[in-house]
Amino acid sequence: MSETLDPSTPSVQPSPTGHGGPSAALQALLLVLPALYLLDLALPWSRLCIRLIPLNQSFCSNVLGWRGLGGLAGLFAILLIGLWAVARSPRSAPGIRPPVRRMAGQLFALTMLGLTIAELVMDRVILAFGAWIGLGLALALTVVAFAAPTSLDEGRA
Repeated sequence: MSETLDPSTPSVQPSPTGHGGPSAALQALLLVLPALYLLDLALPWSRLCIRLIPLNQSFCSNVLGWRGLGGLAGLFAILLIGLWAVARSPRSAPGIRPPVRRMAGQLFALTMLGLTIAELVMDRVILAFGAWIGLGLALALTVVAFAAPTSLDEGRA
């Protein structure tokens, strides 16, 4: 009673990697990029300097990305990671439709990009390297959020 599969049917043929190919890579990036953004918030985004004129001395300190709007963008990164986890939960699949998940992911990514740009504009004079890395990650995340497929279960339906 073995059931034979028709090899000419495209839905039954596995991809060479055994996963979803480019769409699986985009879905993985929706987890990796926000996680990298959260790590980037631990890097210096700007410098705060105080100059004591009578002593002719300056004291400077690095300011991490969690301060200000970067920290708020970090909360949206956490929400995006949570959305990614909910999308993979078999129990939540009927509750939240894939187009709604995609729209929420795009909204979170755009919000992160907007908050990152606003933080860079506010601290434009004394930016550190972490701010530029954060901008690149937020921009890449926004592009991936709009390029990712609508449904994770396209092959199952």
